[in-house]
Amino acid sequence: MSEPRWIKVAPVKELSPGKRKQIKILARAIAVFNIDGQLRAFDGLCRHMKAPLVQGTLKDNILTCYWHGWQFDIDSGECLTEKWAALRFLDIKIEDDWVMVNISPLYTNFESDAISGIEAS
Repeated sequence: MSEPRWIKVAPVKELSPGKRKQIKILARAIAVFNIDGQLRAFDGLCRHMKAPLVQGTLKDNILTCYWHGWQFDIDSGECLTEKWAALRFLDIKIEDDWVMVNISPLYTNFESDAISGIEAS
C-alpha cells in the first residue's frame, strides 16, 4: 500500500450539509458529498458511462446517476444496478479548516509522485 497523498479539496465552509463538489486531479474526478454532516469522497464518475456523479440526485441515501439512472447506496458504496460497479470510497479528513482527501488509492506510485504538492482544481 502506498503512502497517503492528502489533497485539499475545499474549505470546510464550502461543504456544509447538503453540499457536494467535484474536483479534478490529473484527469480523475473525485466527488465529495456532505450528507447530514457526514463527508464522503469517492471516484466521481459513474462506472457505466463516466457521468459526473455530483450531478445525480440523492434521495434516502441513494445516489442516482442523471445520465442512465444507475443507483448507488451512498453509505455502503454498493451499486444497486450492477454489483461490479460499486463506488470506490476515499479517506477524508479535516485539517486546518480544509476538507482533504487521500488520493493514493486512485494512482500508481509514479502518478502519485508526479502530483505531490499540487492542489485540486
